[in-house]
Amino acid sequence: MILMMVIGTIIFALTLSARMTQLGIETQRLMNYTQNRENNYLMARSALEIGINLLRNDSGDTDSLQDYWAKGEITLQWEGRPVSLRIVDEESKFPLSYMQNNPDDCSYLEAALTRFMEMGGVASGPAAVDQFLDWVDPDGARRAQGAEEADYSDSRKFKDGPCHSLYEVTALPAWQELPHLRSPRKEFSWEDSGLGIGGAPVGQSAATPAAAQSASDGKGTAEFGGSSFGNSVPDAQTLGAAETSPWGEWMSVYSCGKVNINTAPVEVLRSLDEKMTETVVNEIDSMRRSSAFKDINDLRNVTGFDEDLRHRVSNYLCVKSQTFEVRAVVRSVPGTVKLTAIVERSGNQVKVLRWEVN
Repeated sequence: MILMMVIGTIIFALTLSARMTQLGIETQRLMNYTQNRENNYLMARSALEIGINLLRNDSGDTDSLQDYWAKGEITLQWEGRPVSLRIVDEESKFPLSYMQNNPDDCSYLEAALTRFMEMGGVASGPAAVDQFLDWVDPDGARRAQGAEEADYSDSRKFKDGPCHSLYEVTALPAWQELPHLRSPRKEFSWEDSGLGIGGAPVGQSAATPAAAQSASDGKGTAEFGGSSFGNSVPDAQTLGAAETSPWGEWMSVYSCGKVNINTAPVEVLRSLDEKMTETVVNEIDSMRRSSAFKDINDLRNVTGFDEDLRHRVSNYLCVKSQTFEVRAVVRSVPGTVKLTAIVERSGNQVKVLRWEVN
């Protein structure tokens, strides 16, 4: 009997030891996962801070495709992890922000948004416009192809006010079809820039990630950006391209309500007015690549841009952007971490309007 008890005790002890060993292994795995995930987050956070500092130190009177932040998505290997940083001005996108703040006084932009939908091959364009306006306006009146609460089988609670995220818009039924347009955003290799981490030129000491180097004039001539970027600007996109791209590449509910003539994709410019023909927009695009428009009145130098057209579109155009999306992504084990911030810039002050972690 005693022998059986001893054997039983030994078996129990061995089983317990094996379980404790397995528990220790699983605990260590969890600790490693958590630590690696935290490291990815901290690296993404540092990259995001670099982007915000770039905007804070951009003191130029205009924002254009020549600015260092507009060169495209920057990618690099950072401590063995692939890291990307992208800055996009919300004023380069179609201003849903104006429409949602003025739902009963935006007929001009309603027509423009419908044109954009048509150019993007979106069959539900008119319904998408009406659904959006019904979603954001405070009344219960249903537009021709729109929808109010009673029209939805899930009886969703209506916003009846400005959206705080584009996700709210793209959840509407008529917005499920993506525009058949190639993404207007360009990927830019960090190695091609000639810069090291933190903005220091390759071969020199890099700054710590959270303390990005300051830029003196906002035109890529300072330490971050530098002349290594050259004069290249993203290529114009082809209207009606077969590829699709997310609505977030084209629409903004955060912008100041105007479109930056220097940074907006040609598709957005084409949609603004019937007289913004392909010929007119191509000339605008050609001119802004050699020199940014300093003032809306400079558009008088564009062939075909007459006073009648200037009068109609001038209230919806700008040359200096105010709101930006800054996105940092780290793609590494145990999983991708993406941080996105919507920030508003005023002078050298940057205010975070929205913050997302994915």
